[in-house]
Amino acid sequence: MASPQCCANPPTLNPAGGEGKVVDSFGGIKAYVSGAAESKAAVVLVSDVFGFEAPNLRKMADKVASSGYFVVVPDFLHGDPFVRENTERPIEMWIKVHGAIGHFVKIFPGVEHGWTVRYKDDDAAAVKSAEEALADMIDWFNKNLNGRFPRPRAPFPSHLSSLRLEKHRDQEKFQQEQAMASPQCCANPPTLNPAGGEGKVVESFGGIKAYVAGAAESKAAVVLISDVFGFEAPNLRKIADKVASSGYFVVVPDFLHGDPLVPESTEKPFQMWIKEHGPDKAFEEAKPIIAALKEKGVSSIGAVGYCWGAKVVVELAKAHEIQAAVMCHPSFVTVDDMKEVKCPIAILGAEIDRMSPPEVVKQFEQVLSSKSGIGHFVKIFPGVEHGWTVRYKNDDAAAVKSAEEALADMIDWFNKNLNGGGLCEADVKDRRCSMASSQCWENPPALDPAGGGGEVVLDFGGQKAYVAGSAGSKAAVVLISDAFGFEAPNLRKIADKVALFGYFVVVPDFLHGDPYQPDNPNNPGIWLQSHNPKEAFEEAKPVIAALKEKGASFIGAAAKVVVELAKVHEIQAAVLLHPSLLAVDDIKEVKCPISILGAEIDKTSPPELLKQFEQILSPNPEIAHFVKIFPGVEHGWAVRYNHDDAAAVKSAEEALEDMMDWFKKYLKLLMGGYWLVSSA
Repeated sequence: MASPQCCANPPTLNPAGGEGKVVDSFGGIKAYVSGAAESKAAVVLVSDVFGFEAPNLRKMADKVASSGYFVVVPDFLHGDPFVRENTERPIEMWIKVHGAIGHFVKIFPGVEHGWTVRYKDDDAAAVKSAEEALADMIDWFNKNLNGRFPRPRAPFPSHLSSLRLEKHRDQEKFQQEQAMASPQCCANPPTLNPAGGEGKVVESFGGIKAYVAGAAESKAAVVLISDVFGFEAPNLRKIADKVASSGYFVVVPDFLHGDPLVPESTEKPFQMWIKEHGPDKAFEEAKPIIAALKEKGVSSIGAVGYCWGAKVVVELAKAHEIQAAVMCHPSFVTVDDMKEVKCPIAILGAEIDRMSPPEVVKQFEQVLSSKSGIGHFVKIFPGVEHGWTVRYKNDDAAAVKSAEEALADMIDWFNKNLNGGGLCEADVKDRRCSMASSQCWENPPALDPAGGGGEVVLDFGGQKAYVAGSAGSKAAVVLISDAFGFEAPNLRKIADKVALFGYFVVVPDFLHGDPYQPDNPNNPGIWLQSHNPKEAFEEAKPVIAALKEKGASFIGAAAKVVVELAKVHEIQAAVLLHPSLLAVDDIKEVKCPISILGAEIDKTSPPELLKQFEQILSPNPEIAHFVKIFPGVEHGWAVRYNHDDAAAVKSAEEALEDMMDWFKKYLKLLMGGYWLVSSA
């Protein structure tokens, strides 16, 4: 302590500083701690004479923690840091109470004692030297803590990335170190299957061999970017098929060019393999794929990346190439990447992840939260490891469940943020029918304005409507049409049959004389802009009021418009027939008994989605529910069937019987009521 340099540039202490926390006892010592408590590698930072409350010291602790270490900064001075201004207790007296052990590793030219922690933030040279020291320190720990357990690594702290790349190695070698930092990136390799999946492999999509699935005419597309094991991984193709079943055209490019990582290969170990397959190269190759999608007429593109592929996705998100992004257990991604993201992004992380530990993912979230106008969703999945979304074991029920939950979150994110048809954000999830599935528009009926045994009235609750049954009935049913409107013959036939059971039936013309026409040159997305279900929801309220004025006491409803009513206590029961435009969040808010009748072959609401609806409804004993999947039928079967198809007619009649049974059960329970039913 002979030199005054030891006491120069004293910091302004801040007991509340840092992103970590202060604990009263860690090994018997008060300490500042930061990082993943479950990490198997830890770093202890020991302060200078000014103690553990120095802001730059805590900043350094947080940066080390972002590299995956658990960091402890003990208060070895016991709340008694050196105070230079204290003339009654000079350093000679202070040091007698606080003995210290110094050490020396490297001599840094042109800097003075204390430069690593007491630098001036506005002194670029001082900051650069301090960052170099920090890089050397982390390198030292990475090298010397690796012998006992896998080296924990997150993406290198963002503010050091450019310096580290410039001073120590080129881009590819840096990526190599990142990837090799954790064996999790290569764990559970899949058994590849070039013939797997329900889609097909094309030799060139945007110049790249690719697996494709889903409706080629869809206006919304999703690009899936693999981990190091490539596009032939069975679980990856299974994910692609499920995303496609939600209506997206899906492309899984072979960015590895037929050369996925083989972990046991001695001829091409990872160090050699990564030099040929940097994510930066895949990013450039992704651009022609995006262009090819746009040439096909796709107007809204999302991308999801797994581990290695997440870096490619974030680069696309930074370059205005896509409209929505999802990263699953990302690798190579830095805080600086997050700062440049220009589209909505979801990050699905693992609790046990050395490449992107929860603390790093939370840093990503903090950066995104500070960016106005960039939607984001961050979720840490408990109890799972890096790679869980795509490299799970099919016989591990818990792993499958977590992977399916991640897939549901991913699809929800795309449903919310991909508005390829030009719909506003409030209507994004309505895109699923308009863009996603041609089933919504198949088998169009020959409309008949004079059809049915009832009559058309010009004003029922402010809407033109077809009505049938006894106007004096205390029980009413409202049928809400699909995109083809209230003049569809089968819909009116259903209305007449329901009326025979004693109900007063109303079929409003919520499309205002403008049903969808298949030969319309405008795509369905354009049509939907003029026929927003949310507007129909508002228009349904006066219809409900008119029924109440007629003496009806209770209400039930079905499909998108009806679910909106069910969420706000407007009705007492609901029925959904092959629904469209619904999301899991809609079902979470339902407040009345609900029946869901779905089709086995339905890209708009596939059985998997309906089962999710059922899983949400089941834990709530107060909300009665009934979910049934009709085998062998397609979306629209209940109302757009062919009369000369005996099997189709039988299935439609069975659905009608189930609907009426539901009504009878709850109308009997409620002692009368009225219901809304719609087929979407």
